[in-house]
Amino acid sequence: MERADAIVTPLHETRSGIRTSGDPRVARTRQAILDAVETLASGDELITVAAIVRTAGIGRSSFYTHFAGIDELAVEVLKGAFEAIGAEDVELRRHRVVSGAEAARVAQVRLVGHLVQHRALYASMLALPFTSTVFTRAVEAYAAQVRATIALLPEIPHGLSAEAVAVYTASGSLGLLAHWIRSDDPVPADVLVDQLMSLVPSWLAAP
Repeated sequence: MERADAIVTPLHETRSGIRTSGDPRVARTRQAILDAVETLASGDELITVAAIVRTAGIGRSSFYTHFAGIDELAVEVLKGAFEAIGAEDVELRRHRVVSGAEAARVAQVRLVGHLVQHRALYASMLALPFTSTVFTRAVEAYAAQVRATIALLPEIPHGLSAEAVAVYTASGSLGLLAHWIRSDDPVPADVLVDQLMSLVPSWLAAP
């Protein structure tokens, strides 16, 4: 199997400790895994743990010390993308470099571009039995960036909370993006961006 059990085990606890480790050897191994993903993501084949460890030049045990499987690795890569895109969105809005609507489109273009470049990785994740934990982590990562955007707005519509909007936006967007990745005949990336923009509430993309 490509994924280890999600229950708490000594290995699970080791992974948790590694995420905050300052050991340069740990950092090098983790970076080697991420670099291997970037190399493999440019291809059309589904990405496996075997392919990653071969490309990274590490053992399977080293991979599983860092990640429980392809799904956990993919969410980590996606989380990094959300953080980078979200940080740029906040800066564009805070300094009024562009309008809110333009900032929202920049964010959607970057997100779809990331998915295009890493389609093989996310297709590999979606080919596995999906767990609620994986989906929850992905939603939380996306929702965190939506909350950061909402925090810059003077107000939100009466009856809504920032948390409700963030979770709903993240869940819906991820559902559409997953459908797009799975599709045998996906719409072009620019059409997907337009669809995502049409689904963003006008007040959320406000100046």
